[in-house]
Amino acid sequence: MATSMAFLLFAGLSVSVKFQVLAGEPETLSVVMDNAHVTNANEFVQILHPPDMIDNRVKLTVEYRCNQERIVGVEIFLKREINHPWTAFQRMWKCNKTEHVGKAGVVTSKLRKVKLRLPDDVGFRPGVFNPVYSFVYKATLRAWIVDKRWFSLEKDKSKCYMRAPVKVSYKIAVPPPYSRHFKIPYKACRQWYWNIMSNIPRLNFNQFCPVENEIVHTIQYPAALNGLPFAVYRKFEPFIDPKLEQSRKAKLNSPQFTVEMWLYFVEFCPERQIKNSGCGILMHVQWNNTFLTPLLVVDYEGFPQVELFLVKDRRQVAFKAPWKFPRQQWVKMVFRIDGRKWILSAHYGKYYNETLQIDYTFGEDIYLDDTDGVFTFGGNDHNIPSFMGYIGRAIVYRLKSVSPEQIPLPNPYHPMFELGLTRREEKCAAFMTWIFDRIQHYKNYVTDAINKKKCHNYFGQILRNHDNTVLSKYCPRRNAPRPRYYKIVNAFIRKSVLSGRPIKHRDLGHVATDLFANATQLIEHDVVKVPRAVPLLKQAACLGDYDAMYMLSVILNNGFMVKADEIQAQAYLMLGSLDKHRLSTLALGNKHMFGIDGVPCDPEQSYLYYKYVASKTRDDQEQHKHTDVVTESVRLTDEQMLHEQTDENGDVFLWLKHQAQQGVVSAQRRVSRALFWGAQGLKRNINEAMEIFRQGAEAKDPSMMYDYGIAVYRGQGPKKNKTEGKKYMEKAAQAQHPDAINALGWIALQERDYEKAAKLFEQAFRMNQPDSGYYLAHLHMEGKYPGKPADWDTAYGFYEWSATRGHIDAGVLYAYMNIKGTLIRPRNVYQATEWARFIAEKNPSLGLVLRKGLHAYRRGDMSLALFYYMMAAETGIEVGSFNVAWLCEANDNGIVASVEKDCQWRHYNLTIQRQSHFVNSYSLIKMGDYHWYGCRNGRNVSRAVHLYTEAAGKGDPHALFNLAVMVEDGVQLSQETLNKLHFPLADRKDNLTILTRLYSRCKESRKTEAYLPCSLALVRLQALDVWTRYNLWMKVSTVVGVALVIWMTGYALHHHITHRHITQDLI
Repeated sequence: MATSMAFLLFAGLSVSVKFQVLAGEPETLSVVMDNAHVTNANEFVQILHPPDMIDNRVKLTVEYRCNQERIVGVEIFLKREINHPWTAFQRMWKCNKTEHVGKAGVVTSKLRKVKLRLPDDVGFRPGVFNPVYSFVYKATLRAWIVDKRWFSLEKDKSKCYMRAPVKVSYKIAVPPPYSRHFKIPYKACRQWYWNIMSNIPRLNFNQFCPVENEIVHTIQYPAALNGLPFAVYRKFEPFIDPKLEQSRKAKLNSPQFTVEMWLYFVEFCPERQIKNSGCGILMHVQWNNTFLTPLLVVDYEGFPQVELFLVKDRRQVAFKAPWKFPRQQWVKMVFRIDGRKWILSAHYGKYYNETLQIDYTFGEDIYLDDTDGVFTFGGNDHNIPSFMGYIGRAIVYRLKSVSPEQIPLPNPYHPMFELGLTRREEKCAAFMTWIFDRIQHYKNYVTDAINKKKCHNYFGQILRNHDNTVLSKYCPRRNAPRPRYYKIVNAFIRKSVLSGRPIKHRDLGHVATDLFANATQLIEHDVVKVPRAVPLLKQAACLGDYDAMYMLSVILNNGFMVKADEIQAQAYLMLGSLDKHRLSTLALGNKHMFGIDGVPCDPEQSYLYYKYVASKTRDDQEQHKHTDVVTESVRLTDEQMLHEQTDENGDVFLWLKHQAQQGVVSAQRRVSRALFWGAQGLKRNINEAMEIFRQGAEAKDPSMMYDYGIAVYRGQGPKKNKTEGKKYMEKAAQAQHPDAINALGWIALQERDYEKAAKLFEQAFRMNQPDSGYYLAHLHMEGKYPGKPADWDTAYGFYEWSATRGHIDAGVLYAYMNIKGTLIRPRNVYQATEWARFIAEKNPSLGLVLRKGLHAYRRGDMSLALFYYMMAAETGIEVGSFNVAWLCEANDNGIVASVEKDCQWRHYNLTIQRQSHFVNSYSLIKMGDYHWYGCRNGRNVSRAVHLYTEAAGKGDPHALFNLAVMVEDGVQLSQETLNKLHFPLADRKDNLTILTRLYSRCKESRKTEAYLPCSLALVRLQALDVWTRYNLWMKVSTVVGVALVIWMTGYALHHHITHRHITQDLI
C-alpha cells in the first residue's frame, strides 16, 4: 500500500513537471527517489510556495514526513564566481515517525518555518556597513532527508543533498547587488544614530551606482552594408563597478561571451578578389588593425569562418564551417564562447526553426578581452570588406554564454521587418514578371506574323495544339490589360522585340533611365504633377535606378504632394545605400546623426555612411563628369553670393572670359579653375580649362604652370605626358611655388625615393602647403620616413593639420584614426563623425542638386527650388535645410500647403544643430523667436536668450535688438550671457546701462539697415530715462508747455476766423 501511494505521489509530481516544461515555464520541482530504499517511499519533503527571488527577509515553509530516525535539511546552493560553487545557507533538524502519527493513527505530514540567513556579501546591498559584495550567477534552493546514522558519520555536510534518498530542488534567483536591501547596524538606534550617519556624504546609505548592463544592444536599427570595407564601430569600456570588473578580468582566459546578429545576405562577398580572407561579419581589432578574438567572416560562396586567439603564445586558429548561410532572407546568427568551447549557429526559415550549427572544443584556453580595441560589425576600414546586405539587430552578452533558445525573437514590428525589404523584392518581382510576359507576348505576335507568310503545316498544328502547357502559359496573357503607367516600358519592349533585338537584363537599365528622365521632366514642368511622376519613379526603382529611389524617398518622407510614409522612404534609402548611391547614403547618415524620421540617434552608425561617401569624394571629383559641379553653399538670403553665380552666357563669365583672352592672369586663374571644377554656376569643361592653363603656363605664371603641369602629368586633359608635366612643375618649383614643390615630392614618392620625397614635403610644409602634411603623415604611418619607425600618433598630428586646411584625403584618414584611437589617443566618435560628414558633403553629387535648386530659384520657380533644396536637405547639408526653411517662410504661391511635414521650424532647427561656425545667425534668430513667442510647445525664455546670444556673437544686430526687447520685457540676463556678449563691468550696473549698451552696439553694426531702428530705440530709451530721472520737473514743464500750445492754437484759430469774417463783410 505504501509503495502504491508513493508511486502515485511520484507519478503526480512527474506529470506536473512535464506539464510545466511543455508549457514553456522553468522547471521548479524535481523529486529523486533511490530505488534501493523502497521502504522509504512514503517519506517526502517539499517547500510550499517556493519564492522566485530570495533575500534575508524570506521565510520558508517546509513540509516533510519520515518513517524512521532521519535528518531533514534545507540549504541554498550558490555559484558566485566562475567554477566556484558554494553552500551559502544550511539548516537541519531531526525527524522521526512518531511526529507524524495523528490521533486516529493516520500518518500526516509536518510543517516547519525556516528563516533564511544569507551571507552579507550576497544578502545585502553594498554600503558602509557592507563593503564586500558578490554577484550570484546561479542559485538553487534544496531540501533533503538523510539517514541519521549516515549523517553522524559524515563530516562534510555539503554532501547531504547528493547522498539523500529523498530530495527536492528549486531554481531561484538572488537580486543584483544594488537591488538588495541595506544592512542596518546591529541594535542601532534609528531615531538619531542612523539619520546622523546618513547625512554624512561619504557615509550616505542611499548611494546609487550608474547603470552598467552586461547585455549591450550594439545595433538597434538596420544597417546597410555595401560590400566595401566599412562597418559600425563599437567600443566596450571596463566596468565601473569593481565586482563586475573583477568578474570580467577573471574570465579573460576562460571567457563567456555571446553575440546575436540578424543578417540579411544579398551577396556574400561581392569583392571576388578577396577569396582567401573573406568578407567581414564581426571583427575584433586593435587600433593598429591587429586581429583579436573573435573574427567572423564569410567567403564568396557563403561558408562562414571563425578565427580566435588562444592563450598559449597568443596563437591564432581558424575554422571553416561545412555549411553555407542562406541568402535573401533574415538569418539569426548566434556565436558564443563558453570556456574552451565555441559554437556558431544560424537559424532561418519562416519560423526560424531550421538550424545550422558548428562547434569545437579546444585543449587549451581561449583569450578574449572585450575592452581591448574595437568591435566592427561589418568590414574593417583597413583591408577587409563587409558582406553585402543588412544587419538588422546585434546584441552582445559580455559575461554570459547564452544559448539561442534563451534569446527572444525581435518584436514583429522591429524596423528590420517593418521596412519590408523582402516584400519590396516581391513587388518588384511581380513587375519583372509582367515585363517578361510582355516580351513573350510580342514574341508570339512576331511568330504569328511569320507563320502567316508560310505554308500551313497541319501536322505541326496538331502537335502545337496538343501542347496545352504552352497555350495555357501564354495565350491568356496575350491580351492582358496594361497598367496605366506602364506605357514607357511597354513601348520599349514592343520596339525591341519587333526590331529583332533581344532584350537582356542590362538593357532594362536604359529603360529605368528613361523612366526617371520622364518623371523628372514632369516635376520640372510643374511640381503639381508629382503624384503622376511617383508611379514612374517606382518602376525606375524596380529596374535599378537609384536616383529614382532617392527622389521617391524625399517625396514620401516629406509628404510632398503625396501622403507621407517614413517607412517606405527609409526602405528606398536602404536599397540605394546598399548599391553605393551617394545621396541615399548621406541621408541615412544624417538621420542617424540627429535621430529624426523614426531613426534612432547613433553617431557611430552614422559614421558608417558618412565614411563611405567621404572616401569616394576625391575620386568623384577627379572623374570629371560634365554633370558634376563643386558643392557651393549659397544661401538665398546672401545677395552677394547670388550675384557671383553665373553660367556660360552670364555677363560676369563673359567679362572674365574676355579678360582671360586678353592675357589678364587673375582672370585666367579664375575662369580656368571655375571651368575645371564646375564652380560658380558653370558646367565642367576640362578642355577649355586646359587651354587657358596652357596660355597661363606659356606666360610663365607659376600658379598656371603648376595647374597645367599636374593636369598633363596625371592625364586629366586631352593628353597625358608625364615628361612635359614634370617640366612645367619643376619650373614652378624654381619660382618657389609650394604646390609645385609638393607635387615633385609626390612624384618622388611614386618612384619610392623616400628621402627626396620627405625633403620636398618638409619644404612645402614650411610654406603651409596643405597636401604636404598629408604625405608626411603617410610616411610616418607606414614607417617610410627615413630613419624613423612607424608612428601613428605623429601621423595623426599631420593629418589633423592638413584636414583643417581643406585636404580631403587627410580629413578622411583623420576621421578613421579618431573612430579607432591610437596608442596614446583615445577614440573620439564626435570628431570622427563630424569630419567624415564634412568631407562627405563636398561630394559632387550633392553639388549638382544644390545647383538645380539655385537655377530654379533664379528663374523664379520657387516650388521647384523648394523641391530640389528639399532633396539636398535630406542629406543633412546645412545650406539645403536653411534654404528650405527660408522658402517655406516666404511661402510664395502657397507652396507650404504642398508639404505634409512642417518645413519651416523643422529645418531651421536642424540648421542650428551643426557646429557653431556652420550655423547662420538668421537661423539662430528664427529659432530664438520660436522659443520666445512660444510657438506650439510653450515659451522657453532661457533657450531664446541662448540662441539670441549666439547670433549676437556672430555680429547680427537683429539679435542684439531682440535681447534688448527681452530686457525691457523684464528678462534678467545672466552674468554668463553678459560675458559671452563681452560686456564690460561698467555696463552691467542695471537694466538701463545694459539696454544702452545693446542698442548702441546694434546701431554701430556693419549692417546699415539696422541703423535707423536701433537709433530710434536708443533715442526712445534716453527720453524715457530723462522722463524717469526728472519726473516732477518734466510733468510741470509738460503741463505748461501743453497749455501754452493749446492757448496759442486757440488764439491763432480765433484770429483766423475773425479775419475771415471781416474779409467777407468787406466783399
